Amino acid sequence: MRFLFRVFLFAGGAIFSAFTHVHAQGKSTEATLGQAFPQQISFSYEGKDYLLKKTGASELKHVRGDRSRSILTLTHYMQNPPAGTGVSAIESILKSSAAKQLIMQIKKDFDVGKFSARLDMFFNQAISQAELQKVQQNYKVLLAYFSDAVNEDDEFVVRWLPDGKLIISTSGRQDKVINDSALALVFWKVWLGELSPVNRTELVSLLTSR
Repeated sequence: MRFLFRVFLFAGGAIFSAFTHVHAQGKSTEATLGQAFPQQISFSYEGKDYLLKKTGASELKHVRGDRSRSILTLTHYMQNPPAGTGVSAIESILKSSAAKQLIMQIKKDFDVGKFSARLDMFFNQAISQAELQKVQQNYKVLLAYFSDAVNEDDEFVVRWLPDGKLIISTSGRQDKVINDSALALVFWKVWLGELSPVNRTELVSLLTSR
């Protein structure tokens, strides 16, 4: 139930006043992660209600020799997710203007600046320099939000709304709202693009061709 509690905590009063409520409905277990995640999440923002369904989850691990350690887990949600599987579903998600959400659950401690540096590395591996240059100003704002020390079990909720806003939330801090649809697309492409540091098809593993 810890995850469900945190979802409601994210929506609490002064901490994240922009979101009037968040509800998690149902749970299912991702076999590869051994964790339970809500099947659906609903929230309100600026007078509009959103219902997002889980599309899948994946895990980022650091592997050294025969040892591995989890760095973070990702759970992806989407409003009215598309029919389809694998790469075709991913392409539909990246093209869609529907609301989307990623929950990042941190699995190790990071000193000040270390987590943002790790994200910067992922961005530079997955996104072309030309594309990053187009969003450079807001990209710096995004990285700055992740520059504080990050502790194991911290969670970040990243939402991409239909109007192009990218909203980042974590417990105990003010939401960061970045009105930049190009940056939002870049952020999603880091995790769902061809050079994702995780198994990107796991993030759409619950979708079917219907």
